[in-house]
Amino acid sequence: MLGDVTSGGAKSMRFGDVADPHTLTFGGPASPGDKLILTLGRVAELIVNSLTPIASLKAIEWIDADAVANQIITPWLGQLNITGDGEVAGDFEADLILSGVGAPEDTVKTIRVACGASDLLFDITGDVNKVGIRGEIDNLTMTVASDVSSIVLGNVASAAISVAGGIAKLTALRYAAGSIAADVLGSLNIVGRSKDGIEADMGADVNLASDAAAPVDAVTLGKVKINKDVTGGKWLVKRGGTGPLTFGSVQAGVIATFAGAMRSAIIRGDYLGQMAAAAWGNVTVLGAMTGATLLAGAFFGGDVAVGGVGGDADTFGAGGFKNIRVTGAVTTSVIGASLDPIDTLFNNGNDIVVGGADSRIVRLTIDGLLSVDSLVAAGLLPPTVKIAGVTVDPSTDPRFLS
Repeated sequence: MLGDVTSGGAKSMRFGDVADPHTLTFGGPASPGDKLILTLGRVAELIVNSLTPIASLKAIEWIDADAVANQIITPWLGQLNITGDGEVAGDFEADLILSGVGAPEDTVKTIRVACGASDLLFDITGDVNKVGIRGEIDNLTMTVASDVSSIVLGNVASAAISVAGGIAKLTALRYAAGSIAADVLGSLNIVGRSKDGIEADMGADVNLASDAAAPVDAVTLGKVKINKDVTGGKWLVKRGGTGPLTFGSVQAGVIATFAGAMRSAIIRGDYLGQMAAAAWGNVTVLGAMTGATLLAGAFFGGDVAVGGVGGDADTFGAGGFKNIRVTGAVTTSVIGASLDPIDTLFNNGNDIVVGGADSRIVRLTIDGLLSVDSLVAAGLLPPTVKIAGVTVDPSTDPRFLS
């Protein structure tokens, strides 16, 4: 392509490679219901501005190597397909700005990117059906002013996804940093790919707040499976139920607070973080707890930290655990049902249990040792617990508080 193009009423346009900065400008549809089909080759430095909705936009790749943002601006988009071709991987580096005006159903039906994406913005008003980016992803900002059915990502170095409505399903090979914010998240899967050395790690923040009009026991965060480590991040679920959760391990510095009940949680390695929920079903740690906190009947507030005032204030009330099993040792850790630290420090001598018999641990088994600087607290403790194969009476053991 040798120059800029301006066209009115086009229905189908085909170009070859675009190698220098250019602009394609398309006016409104010649007739109501008209849509544009746009086919490109290898693209570098291109802006597409179309008042006519784009039914299909296809390119081999789309690269942005200068300081001027590549953009696709149109009311709505049926399909975006970045295909790659042989040795051309199929990267995509153009901002996507969609107003949603006149969209028949979804503002975006399908986005398919054969390889990676970096330094780009998706700003979409309306529903999104499917987003699929298979390769390396870095510095992606996706803002959607409605719902998203499916997001499938490759190896995410950093991405900030913000959805005003719900995300039905989000899957990634890895999500190292960034954030996920939505009203509801139906499922979250971090799966990895061992043949390419991609570990299924998760280090992003998760911030969910279901509609205040929804029932308190509605599920806000559905099934979560992170096959490897939760390496960092803050998890905040302001309303509604959660789970089940399956993590590989939870590293130090990870903190999560869930305003509703947690169905179940399995940690397939060591647990070094802090988690609090209104109540827990079964909790299984297939490793050690070290410097960790696990609380029922607690909520850490909007700042996802112990302490705070106003909207960041912590709350402590009745809540319990159905069953806790730790296969390793529990060292310098706190397990508490309705345990209020009074200040910002747990297990410093002034903690109290609130909620009475409703603050209950039904069953507790620790296959390893329970250190003397650890604390297990509940309004109603089990009559006996198993620690390192030995039956212990918690009513006479100083490591327990009721």
